[in-house]
Order: sequence, then C-alpha cells, then structure tokens
Amino acid sequence: MFQIITVLSLFLTRLFQSAQIMISRNTQHQIESSAEEYAWILYFLIAFLSSLIGDIFILVASVGYNALKLNRYVVVIIQHIAVCDLLRSIVFVLPTTVSLITKGWIFGETLGYVIFFLNIVSFQVSNICFYMPLF
Repeated sequence: MFQIITVLSLFLTRLFQSAQIMISRNTQHQIESSAEEYAWILYFLIAFLSSLIGDIFILVASVGYNALKLNRYVVVIIQHIAVCDLLRSIVFVLPTTVSLITKGWIFGETLGYVIFFLNIVSFQVSNICFYMPLF
C-alpha cells in the first residue's frame, strides 16, 4: 500500500512540474515576427471552428436524427471520437488561441493546471478511441 502511495505521489509531482513548465511557456510563445503570430492565430482559429462545426454536426446527426446507418458499435466509436475531438479543441486549441491573441496566459495558474490535466486526459482518450478498432 505504501509503495502505491509513493508511486502515485511521484507521478503527481511530475505532472505538477510539467504543468508549471507548460504555464511558463504559454506566457511567451517565442514567436519572432508578427506575420508568424498572425499565421498561427489564423491556423488555430480555423482548426477550432472546423472542429466545433464538424463534431457538433456528427453528434447531432448520429444522436438526434439517427442518420448514421452503420453498426451500433461503430456509431458509438464515432461519437466518442467526436466528443474527444471537441474536448480537445476546447481544452487545448481555444486557450492557445486566446493566449496567442492576448500575447500571454490570461487564465491564471489554477486554470492552467486544470487545462494541463484535461489536455492529458483528452489526448489519452483520443488515443484509446483511435487504437480501439485494432484490438
């Protein structure tokens, strides 16, 4: 029992250290020119809007109208991937875009930790959904 607690505490310590590094890096994106900054902002805005529109369209079509005429398990996997992608765009792309526009991290340290942990969770869930058909 003591070993599990020790491993868990080491794991959480590493995660907090990684979160602190991420928060400090988000305050300065190290972009050298304004053209590059505008290109990144445009890229993230297009990625966020296309993800938002596409994922909501998939979820409404599959849940509301039952438009996907596939095997039920395939539809559930598609829905899970759409939810994970939506979570990923809200947790990662939107705060990154806002911090690029404002030229700094405006969400505070606590929300930085929350976004960091949600980012890890959403990435892992996306990977699970992606590799699930291989098993």
